Amino acid sequence: MSSTLLGIWAVKDTIALRNILLVVGVVFSIKYMTQEWKYGQLKEQCIFWKLLPVFLILLSLIWVFGHYLFLSIEPEQQWEELRSTWLRACFATIIGITSGMVVRNRPDRFFFLWLGVFISFVFLFSQYIPRALSQQKLLVPDYSYYLFHLKFNVVLMGTIGFMTLNIVLFNNLYTNIFHSKKSSILYVSIYTLFTIAFLWAFVFIVDARNGLGLMFVIVGFWSLCALYINRDWQRSKQSAANIRLINYVILISLLLALLFSTIHVKTNKGWDHFIEDFKIALQIERYQNWHNLERFGYPQRVNGQTVTPNNYERIAWAAAGVKGIMAYPQGVGLLAYPFERNPYLLKLRSVNVNSEPINTHSGWVEFGLAFGVPFLILIYSAMLIILFQATFGTSPDRWSSIGYIVLIFLVYAVGENSSKHGVEILYYLISFAYASSLPIRFKSD
Repeated sequence: MSSTLLGIWAVKDTIALRNILLVVGVVFSIKYMTQEWKYGQLKEQCIFWKLLPVFLILLSLIWVFGHYLFLSIEPEQQWEELRSTWLRACFATIIGITSGMVVRNRPDRFFFLWLGVFISFVFLFSQYIPRALSQQKLLVPDYSYYLFHLKFNVVLMGTIGFMTLNIVLFNNLYTNIFHSKKSSILYVSIYTLFTIAFLWAFVFIVDARNGLGLMFVIVGFWSLCALYINRDWQRSKQSAANIRLINYVILISLLLALLFSTIHVKTNKGWDHFIEDFKIALQIERYQNWHNLERFGYPQRVNGQTVTPNNYERIAWAAAGVKGIMAYPQGVGLLAYPFERNPYLLKLRSVNVNSEPINTHSGWVEFGLAFGVPFLILIYSAMLIILFQATFGTSPDRWSSIGYIVLIFLVYAVGENSSKHGVEILYYLISFAYASSLPIRFKSD
């Protein structure tokens, strides 16, 4: 059920099936946790330090509800989000914790949990390939036709899939599942195939620069982890085959990311003046075009050329959103275009309010605008504690906790994943990472 949920979460027109899976999943989750409490090791985990991330996650949900009760600006719309998006986020939290507990008890089942994500990309390519062949070109973006709506959903699920591939490698090397040359070759083949698929989707299906950027950062993160592990294994005389395998996989992903980046730089003109556009977009006080592009248009570079619109909008709106959070730290209480209700923007737009709504394209900035600094502090604190517990813990599945916490921080920083299913996936991943980080005492039999 969890695998199906992960496979359809970001897919269009699946809200009814998602609701069914979430509700039934919660029932099974409660039953499973009851069994764990009676016969498993759940009681042993119920100490303050281990439960602290759960308390912080619950406090973030309580803050959202308390915001509606005491700080609401538009209570009717906020209540609508509470009874839909935030209720599903609560269910996702419960299912995420249970899924993490199940996988922690059976690490060899980890990959099957995420099989739905990979199957969804198989369906995506079954849509893409016929259109590419009929149009006789590789770049065929069509957001209204494909399985996922808009590019940020493809980036979200693609980076989750890529992170999962790397987690499987690190977890399995530690549990010695790659005990034969045949199993190692099979994994490297699957890893290479799906890495190419994710990169291909970012470049030719949705033309997403942030997807490529995230892939590079993820590869860099695992490269650092590999350096640490190689040194640790050499000291303990760990199998040389394991060291070679992890180095081969990191090298493959790095070479593939470089290859597709070279292709994308040639096909996407947004890369040409990115640095210069970035510097201009950050100067939100000097270039105030961002808050009313219809009236002021786009600013110009030193050479007189207009900045690339996509570059300017993403960076300037995110920078202005951060300033909006500081200007109204309690948040406006709504996930749908929260910047439009922020006093900082309303003051700037007092002359002309008939301009297009602003989406800062950053999940964290949107969450800050919606529910303020307290919400961000609670979520970040929970993530940091989970990361600390996983890094210094003894859980057999701790690499999944480390990997998904890093992924959450990155993908929600550069993607507009702060509404509807993006909120549900956020709470699922944090809860899953928490449960995966808990240590387990294996019985002698």
